[in-house]
Amino acid sequence: MKKVLLNLSALHPQMAQMILAVFNNQPVDLEVKTDEQDQYDFPQNERVTSEELQVDEKAIESEIRHIRGVISNEIRIGNESGWTYSEIQHLNHFFLDFLTEIIGPTGHAEVPFQLGFPSLLIIIKNLMVVYRDNTYENNDILQTIEETFDALEEFVFQYAGRLNVKLQKKYLKQALKLFGSNAFQGYDNLRYEFIESIHEMITRDVADEVIAASDKLVKNADFWDNGDRKTQHIILRIMIAVQTGQIGLAKEIATANMDIDDIRQQWVSFLESQENFDEAEKILLEAPRNNAWQKERWDDSLTGLYVMSDQKAKVIPLLRKRVLSHQTNAYELYKNIMIDDNLWEKIYPNFLKEMEKKLTRYEFGDILVTEKEYSKLLDQLKKYNSAPMIRKYLPELYPHRKKEVAALYYDKVVVPESKKDSANAPRQLRKDLDDFFEVSGDGKLVQRWIKQLQLQLADKPEFLEFLSLATRNIEMSKKDY
Repeated sequence: MKKVLLNLSALHPQMAQMILAVFNNQPVDLEVKTDEQDQYDFPQNERVTSEELQVDEKAIESEIRHIRGVISNEIRIGNESGWTYSEIQHLNHFFLDFLTEIIGPTGHAEVPFQLGFPSLLIIIKNLMVVYRDNTYENNDILQTIEETFDALEEFVFQYAGRLNVKLQKKYLKQALKLFGSNAFQGYDNLRYEFIESIHEMITRDVADEVIAASDKLVKNADFWDNGDRKTQHIILRIMIAVQTGQIGLAKEIATANMDIDDIRQQWVSFLESQENFDEAEKILLEAPRNNAWQKERWDDSLTGLYVMSDQKAKVIPLLRKRVLSHQTNAYELYKNIMIDDNLWEKIYPNFLKEMEKKLTRYEFGDILVTEKEYSKLLDQLKKYNSAPMIRKYLPELYPHRKKEVAALYYDKVVVPESKKDSANAPRQLRKDLDDFFEVSGDGKLVQRWIKQLQLQLADKPEFLEFLSLATRNIEMSKKDY
């Protein structure tokens, strides 16, 4: 071990410290004072030179075995504990500390490619297995996986341009082995996100190997795969074609598969990145709008394109049309653009009337809440006399129209519920009383309602039981009424 450390530290003064940190399972600050310029201290996003890839292969391989052993021990401890919350957190901190030894906080690669790349693959494999096999407390693991992908992408970027063909193929083979493994079973989205993170390594010389590995996965897809793997495979082919400068091929692949929504979106995103807005617009306008979900998706993409390309003359009528077609998520953007043009106050009154005619009662109600049009909202509640609608807007409206809302709530929500014969009516009545008390804090008023109801429902013990519970809720509350 001492010989290994000496060999590695001769390559880079921080290397031995990283190894000791991992080997001893302790985070170590890699700041090392030296009179010479740090060989691996290059600016973020700057590629390294080929001379910096010269390493002692045997020393590297030996240390990777040690790293794999330390990580395996961490996984073993977690497995034995049943992956408790504390073990999950410990594992995340362990790997995040490890990542900072490979890619520093400022994004600098801190170790040679031959050590950093395999180490990142080992981290990803083990994280994926834990994530795959544990259904609880795995959101933090997923975040660590995503951060590892980001670290891998940055690490590869800094080295990829200087890898010779031999090194490129050697380490790509390792990546493809992980890509095709069952570590990603059930999570093809992460499988393909992983391979995309090493896209800088994919040149024309090796593109066919990557595509073949993905094609094999598609052919081996099980019955439950709903086409997602095929879609991911096509997106990967497009990405590789673009990556290798074969734009014509990328367009050919995209065009042949434009019936898949995600492929259409992927190609539109590429066209936008090239500022080819006319073609992107054409593809979006041709997109199928067979249901509300598709219509909103493509209208949203078209809106984004018009905003990105500063086509205000097109985006304004589109946004107006979207709002009046029940896509009310476009309302705020439409309003803000009109405010910027000093037109909002002019068009708002008539636009409000149009929305009242064309939107559902709840869509229009939400707009009225947004605009603080409380009088108009109260008019809507009186117009429809809908108990569900009154319940929904009680929290927003009550603070501004207390007496009117209280009377409306009692007459149209509480009393009708007390007259129902359904088995759930007593429980719902109690909930309505509790909800009003929670919003209003007016315990005296609610208790008056309860007393009236107790007299009216004296011969219905099932109601009286829940009314007593509502009374107890008020008495136990800390609210000052």
